[in-house]
Amino acid sequence: MKENVLPLMTVNFQQGLGQKFKQPAGTGIDFSTFEESELLKVGDMDVYPVAIKADASSSDHDESKSNETPSSGTSNSQITQAVFEKEKGQFVSCKCF
Repeated sequence: MKENVLPLMTVNFQQGLGQKFKQPAGTGIDFSTFEESELLKVGDMDVYPVAIKADASSSDHDESKSNETPSSGTSNSQITQAVFEKEKGQFVSCKCF
């Protein structure tokens, strides 16, 4: 399993419920940095699973320590599971579930 291979990204939101996160184009995972043998393949299909963790914390979190767990305030985590599909040697789609 590959952990911490990408730098942490901090996105600030206004306070309130119902916030939606959309990652800016060009800031996603660049699979060309991995050898195909490093990726876990599912069965005979060109399908590769990935798990993405997002942490949310209250505004009293010290942003200068963005790679540390907040010591005060509330914190929540969400893990999104997805699969990346490959066609003709190129990653072409991502399906979240």
